[in-house]
This record gives sequence, structure tokens and C-alpha cells, in this order.
Amino acid sequence: MPPIPIEARRRHTAANLAALTLANAFIFQEQLADADSQVEPIRRLLSQRDFQGRTADHWKFICDNINYIPIFHLARDVLLAIPSNADTAKALRTLAQQALDIVSERAALRHDLMGRVYHYLLLEAKYLGTFYTSVPAATLLLKLALSPTHWNIDWSDPQALRKFLTADLACGTGTLLMAASQAITDNFVRSSVKKGKPVDDAALRGLHQVIMEDILHGYDVLPSAVHLTASTLALLAPEIAFRKMQLYVMPMGKLPDNKIYLGSIEYLHGDTVETQLDLMGQIAAGGAAAAIGGRGTAASIAPVPKLDLCVMNPPFVRSVNSNLLFGSMPQWRTEMQAELRRRLRPVGGQEVFASTTAGLASVFAAVGDKHLKPDGRMALVLPAAIMSGGAWQKTRILFDNSYDLEFIVASHDATRWAFSENTDLRAVSV
Repeated sequence: MPPIPIEARRRHTAANLAALTLANAFIFQEQLADADSQVEPIRRLLSQRDFQGRTADHWKFICDNINYIPIFHLARDVLLAIPSNADTAKALRTLAQQALDIVSERAALRHDLMGRVYHYLLLEAKYLGTFYTSVPAATLLLKLALSPTHWNIDWSDPQALRKFLTADLACGTGTLLMAASQAITDNFVRSSVKKGKPVDDAALRGLHQVIMEDILHGYDVLPSAVHLTASTLALLAPEIAFRKMQLYVMPMGKLPDNKIYLGSIEYLHGDTVETQLDLMGQIAAGGAAAAIGGRGTAASIAPVPKLDLCVMNPPFVRSVNSNLLFGSMPQWRTEMQAELRRRLRPVGGQEVFASTTAGLASVFAAVGDKHLKPDGRMALVLPAAIMSGGAWQKTRILFDNSYDLEFIVASHDATRWAFSENTDLRAVSV
């Protein structure tokens, strides 16, 4: 059988991701309906003859009158782009019913099922380095990184926690950010009980709002991934309306201003990005960045604050064998590689301790280092070559010069070296 043409594969992947976006919106709608009487349960909409039209209208109502535009706007655009016919109606009803089945298994929602499916479907995974961090690996890494004994902070005080800033510069579908939220919540509960403070629903809702609006920051180049990050985090407490979520879709490639952008690598020599894609993949008005908030996409800059913790499973991409650095954008690949080399040159006599031979993960480690507070920490999933590979020497020098190495976690399971679900690349957590 001849190989399937790349364009046909891309269309197939786009269709799969569109279906996943719809399923994700159905799931979140059902969860939200349990907490907000304004939201219709899916079964009530399924009883309508024009399920597609009624769903599109209801999602617009949610966007206009409640919030969660990051979740429902993109899904509604997908819904409206689908032709109305008998096959569409049958497929949508089947998808909605499957979403109901998933909601009934609440444990699946807590384990980022959609993130796992998303990365399974993603066509360009090897070129983008978008490997799904397994839930056990993410939980272990964040439990170690956020061990209360390592931080001088009152974990029982939400107001103090507002200043505890955590970011993932390659957040994907939000697995590490979700693990960070759960680790912070565990610290809050233990500290509150120890001090005799109440740990009731009101206290946990207040904490969750602080975590979503102030603590967690996420950045990625894929709008669909950030869409899933927003819903993954919001599902932890769907009854809470957020003023803003610090989630940003980063520009990558050549944009209409004819400049080359490299995603979060833009932060290598600065703390803001002034041109950014919004959630729907369009340039924000006036060339401004687009921050994804509870009530929509607002034009702004995309800042990286000084961080207490930078946690990442950065892209492992490098040019080797059949892989290509920036291979997902062949039309701009040469220009992007040249721009990356330019970014890695010394600035003001300060060397950038990263190597493109090691791949983008080395560069992302250097970017994270630039944005830590003096007593900040990094928690990273990196290729196992970091421990001895010659290409990783600069990154090891960076760690040796600037950090006290607290943990190195490696798998000794001969059948499972990786910390990601959809790759067999051996990794370690540091």
C-alpha cells in the first residue's frame, strides 16, 4: 500500500483534533451544568431535534453570559464549520454520548485523559517535541519540587501564596501545571490542619482561585493545546469563575510583520513578547499579545514574571536521523534555525549555556534559568543524555555554576525508560 500523502495526513489529524475539541467542550459543559443551573445538561440538548444548532446557540450563551470563552469559543467555531447533514448529526450525537460516558468516570478526568488522547493524535509530535508527560512522572516531579521543607513560605496563607509564581514555558495540555496545582493544594491542606485553620469548601475554592489567577503561568505554541490546558485546570473546580488565567499562545514561524518567532525561546533575552497569537490562531489587534482569561482573550503583552519555580518537560527536538529541528514548519525552517543561532550568541559578554546540538530542551533550560528569582528552582524532564552526553556540556555547566542539584530521578524499568506516554526516549527528572 502506498504511503498516505502528508497533506491527507494533516487533514486527518485536523479532523481528529477538531473532534477532540468538541468532546472536551461537551465534557466541560456537563461538569459545569452540575454547578451552574444556567448551563444545560447534554442529555437535555440531545433531546432536541437540531442538536448541532441548539448546542452552538448554548455555547454562545455560555460565552456571552457566563465565561470560559477559551473552552467554548474554539469548540463553537469547529461546530459551525461542520456541514449539517444526517451523518454529521449522528457523529455529533455519538461524540456527545461518549463524553457523557467519560464524565461518569470521574477518575479519568482527574488523570488528564484528554491530554493523553491529544498527544496520541498529534501528527507533528516528533517535530514539535510534544510528548505527553505521564501523570505519575508529573506527580512525582512536582511533589519533590514543592516539598514544603524546601520553601520559606506559609503554605496555609492564600495571600502569601499569591506571590509564589510557577511557570511551564512548554505547557502542552497542562499536565505539569495540574500536578503543581495538586501539590500546592496538598501543602495548603497539611499546613492548615497543622495550624488549626479550617479546611472547608470555601477555603479550597479560595485557594483554587489564587492558583489559577496568580500562581500558575503556562506558555505553548499550539492554540489547541492551550485550549486543553485551560479546561484541564478549570475542571479541578468548574464552579469557580476566573477573572484571568495566565495562559499564553506563543508565536512560532514567520508572522505578517516578517519577523521570525521561536515560541517561548523569545524569552531568552527578555521578559515580554509583544506579538502573539490568540486562542483562535489570529494576530491580536494592534500586534499585541493575547492573554487567555476566564472571560476571553484580551489584548496584552505576554509577560514571564520572576519565578519561584520553573517546571518543564521541554521539547526534545534536535536534527538527527529522520527528525528535523523546526521540521513542522519547512517553509521557514532555515530562517528559524539561523534565528536560533543568533539568539544563542553571547550578549553583553554573557554566554548562553545551551547547545542546539543537544536540541531545544537545552535551550529551554537556559530560558527558564533567565527568569528565576535568586532563590528559585527548576524542575525539568530532560533526555538522559544530560548526565553524560557531550552535547549537553553547556547545560551541565549552567547547573554546576548556578544550582544545588537536589534530585535526579531515573527509571530502572528496562521496559519503560521514558517519563512520557508516547515516546521511548529515555529521560530523567532533575
